[in-house]
Amino acid sequence: MAMTKKEQIAYEAALTSAALRHTASVPTDLEASQEVPFISGYHVSMGSIFSYGVKEACSSTVGHSLGSKEKTTSQRAIPLHSTEELALRELRFRMEQEFAKHLRKVDIMIEQANAKSSK
Repeated sequence: MAMTKKEQIAYEAALTSAALRHTASVPTDLEASQEVPFISGYHVSMGSIFSYGVKEACSSTVGHSLGSKEKTTSQRAIPLHSTEELALRELRFRMEQEFAKHLRKVDIMIEQANAKSSK
């Protein structure tokens, strides 16, 4: 039975979620949020799965600084967490989401290889 595009998207999302639950030994329920609206704290940066980290930072309504809590040096506000632990929990959550997508792609390749070999 063929699925509609909407059903396929929902199905893939469910499978990605299942891959995440299957691989995460310590599930994290923390969603990305701006816990500290102004002042200093810890910022999560994740450019790619190989470039990530938590840095001390400060932020105001118009500027921010990474690696320093003294004064803002760049434009625009950034989300901060009050503790390094909370920032690390967010980082783990974001990495779980990213890796679940990659694992789902591998699962699809396995399914396709399995389908080829069974023909």
